Amino acid sequence: MNSHSINQNSCDATKLKSPSEEQKRRSITEYLDSVHKTLQKNGETILQIKCTPGAAKTEWHSLLDGETPIAKLRIAAAPERGKANSMITKFIQKEFNCGVEITTGHTSSTKTVKLTYRKGKKSFAPTS
Repeated sequence: MNSHSINQNSCDATKLKSPSEEQKRRSITEYLDSVHKTLQKNGETILQIKCTPGAAKTEWHSLLDGETPIAKLRIAAAPERGKANSMITKFIQKEFNCGVEITTGHTSSTKTVKLTYRKGKKSFAPTS
């Protein structure tokens, strides 16, 4: 056996399971709900997002879990002349009924978004 061989028992990709679409959807919904609760409690919060432009429709996709969670968002707009950023802002405003400001990442797929709570508005209702 040469040094480049892989032991099939220790690294069998068929035995690894990835999260189902249902698990991903539940995870992002639970995370967005916690963001909304923080927004209501503190009056503002920060949301980290990673956007994929050119999607069939604008929707939350999944959650990249790490030290700082990142919500993946599919955007039904091209990343040109601010179209995607405009759609991101409108989508998040509608989702959370809040003020939205993209603070970093204007020309990047990864963005930091500041959410500011608007009192008296109906609560967050995630779309699926």
